[in-house]
Amino acid sequence: MLRRVSTAHVAALLRDWHLAGWTLADVRTALQVRPDGSPWPHTLTDPAGDVRHVPGWVRHRLASWRTDPTDPASAPALSPRQRATAAADAARAEHAQLQVELAAMAAAAVPPALAIPDWAELRARHSARLREARRRVVDAP
Repeated sequence: MLRRVSTAHVAALLRDWHLAGWTLADVRTALQVRPDGSPWPHTLTDPAGDVRHVPGWVRHRLASWRTDPTDPASAPALSPRQRATAAADAARAEHAQLQVELAAMAAAAVPPALAIPDWAELRARHSARLREARRRVVDAP
C-alpha cells in the first residue's frame, strides 16, 4: 500500500511515530489493527482496495493510536510493543510485591521463640531475607 507514495512522503507521515520510539513492525501492526485489537475493515494484503488517497488512509488509521484520537496534533500513544513491555513489567512488579506479602504473612505466622529450639536464629535469618526482598521491590524500576 505504501509503495504508491514516495519514500520521503512515507517518512514524513511516520515521523512522529518513529520519534515516539515506534518500530516499523509497530506501525505495520497499527495499520492492520485498532488499539483494542480489532482488525480494520480491509488489510494491507489488499493494496488494490478502495483506498484512493494513501496519505489520508495512513493518517486515519494511525490517528486512533494517538494519546487523543480526536486531536491530530497529539503525541502518539504507546506502540503495541511498548504496551506489551509495560504490561509485562507491571506483572513482574505485582508478582514481586505478592512474594513480599506472602513472606510477611509466613513470618507473622511463626510460633513463639520458646516452642522450637534455635527458633530465634531461624527467625532472624527469615527476617533478613524479608528485608532484602522488600529492598529489591523498592529499588526495582
